[in-house]
Amino acid sequence: MTMNEMNARVLKKSVVLSLLCGSGAALLSACAFNPVTDPNSPLDARIEALVAENDHYPKLEDFPAPPADVPTAGDVKAQVQQLAATENRLSGEVANIDWQDDQDPEAYAAAVRSRVDEGVVNAPTPETPAEIEAFAHQLRERAKAPPPIDRPMR
Repeated sequence: MTMNEMNARVLKKSVVLSLLCGSGAALLSACAFNPVTDPNSPLDARIEALVAENDHYPKLEDFPAPPADVPTAGDVKAQVQQLAATENRLSGEVANIDWQDDQDPEAYAAAVRSRVDEGVVNAPTPETPAEIEAFAHQLRERAKAPPPIDRPMR
């Protein structure tokens, strides 16, 4: 027996097996989607009412109308061109900014430090041991976890 003959047998078997599985699934799905209730069951009337209540399909009239204020292709093109023009104008303004990146960084840092030093503001710090202890106590109180939430037992 050649290799092609062996592969042909495998192919035939797989096709037959998939057809059997497909037909079995179709038969089982028919049972699942068309259940029959026992007419003597006390729930029969309620089940039939629920099925009848939810056994409807939407109609074409139920779908919303298409939007009426959709912009045309020309309107969208005009908006895109306006956005591109705004982008070009902004790029031109950014290009005209004098970024001053050619100056000495140390001199610039010294100038900034002198401007900051002119308006010296000291951070408020506790000075006496009593103030330090009061501040530490205040921080400890803020760091405490909140009380647990009362939860009823189940």
